[in-house]
Amino acid sequence: MPALLSTLERLLAARDHCWPVARACVEGLGLLGDRRAEATLVAAREHERLRPAAIVALARLNGRPLPTVRARNGPRG
Repeated sequence: MPALLSTLERLLAARDHCWPVARACVEGLGLLGDRRAEATLVAAREHERLRPAAIVALARLNGRPLPTVRARNGPRG
């Protein structure tokens, strides 16, 4: 957990983001369910590319049902 958290914090603070790695950190933190990640996941939610994963991760942390996240250009069903 500390490695994912510190990596995501560094990526969010960097000028050039590595979005795939940041998204993997967000997803991993959500799966681990450690509340210490909440502030960093809230910060990740501010980035458009991380927002869907951060919303799901925060829902997991708070024990809420997972939201349905649609892709922008994906099929609507």
